[in-house]
Amino acid sequence: VGSDEDELSELKSDMTEYLLSKFDMDRDGCISADEYRRIVKSHPPMMEFMGEIFPGTEYLVRAAYCMNILSYVDKLH
Repeated sequence: VGSDEDELSELKSDMTEYLLSKFDMDRDGCISADEYRRIVKSHPPMMEFMGEIFPGTEYLVRAAYCMNILSYVDKLH
């Protein structure tokens, strides 16, 4: 169990180091909103580096169908 915790801690440290190397442009140890905005504008995939932010196509299609059904139901009332 201790080994797993050590590996997880090392992985978190590596990810933090990587994010700071990519986003922290003035190397002050913090990622400002402006730094984040600039890097994401120039490299949009970095926005989802830590996970999906925008819904996938399948979700969007499902949402569109639901909205169409709701608009039809509203017309019945």
